[in-house]
Amino acid sequence: MLPYDAKEGKGAKKPLPDHISIVQPKEETPIVTPYSEPKERKAEPLPQQIAHPGQLPPQKQQQTMNDVITIVFFL
Repeated sequence: MLPYDAKEGKGAKKPLPDHISIVQPKEETPIVTPYSEPKERKAEPLPQQIAHPGQLPPQKQQQTMNDVITIVFFL
């Protein structure tokens, strides 16, 4: 495969991924005084009331196969 040649156009159309180009870093403006940018807070939902065990409706207890086997075994 021919190497990338931008001038004459005889090589590959795109540079190969192993091509390395070194670029000088951009000049940065010096920070004179530190500052922070205010960020908007999202509206937090109100906390839900925690239900105490006495406030919960009674739940129906389901009988499992293990309970049935245990009952039959002891009879």
